[in-house]
Amino acid sequence: MRIGYARESRHGQPLQVQIDKLKDCDTVFKEKAGNGDQQKTLDACLDALHHGDILVVTRLDRLADNTLSLARIAERLRRQGIDLVVRDQDIDTSKDSNDAALKVMAAIADIKQSDTEQHTATVTPIQRGKALDTHTGVQLSKEQIAEMQYRIACGEEVSELCDEYNISIPTFYHLTD
Repeated sequence: MRIGYARESRHGQPLQVQIDKLKDCDTVFKEKAGNGDQQKTLDACLDALHHGDILVVTRLDRLADNTLSLARIAERLRRQGIDLVVRDQDIDTSKDSNDAALKVMAAIADIKQSDTEQHTATVTPIQRGKALDTHTGVQLSKEQIAEMQYRIACGEEVSELCDEYNISIPTFYHLTD
C-alpha cells in the first residue's frame, strides 16, 4: 500500500501542490501548519503503515522539521520494513544507495544532538536565569529587567536605561517583551 503524507508549512509547498504529486497513493494524510495537530496527523500516518508499505512525501522537510526527527522516523520505517519515497529529491529506500543515504543522515542527526546537548550545557547565563545581550555580552538578572520595566512605567526614557545598562534598544525590547 502506498500512503502519502502532505504538510503545508507557513513557508513551504502549498498543500494542493503536494496532494497533486501524491495522486497515485492509496491514502494521503494531509495537514496545514498552525492547526496544532501536526504530531497527531503524522503519528496517525505512521501508525497506518505496515510491513511492505511505502510512505510517499514530496520533500523530506514535509516529513520532519529537523534532522533528528527525520532520523527517528527513518529508523522507525526501517525497523518496520516500510520504504520511503521522496518525490522531489529522488529518494527511494527500496534502492540500496538511498537506504545508505538515510543511515548517513541518522549519523549526522546523532552528531547534531550531541552538539546541541554540549551547547546547552555551556549556556550558563540562561541556566542561571539571566538574560544575555549577545552584542555586548552584558548579562542582566530578572530583577534588573523588572526594575527597567518599572522605571519605564514611571516615565524614564528607554535610551537612558539602555545607556545605563549598556544594552542596545532592540535588546531592551527583546528582554522586556
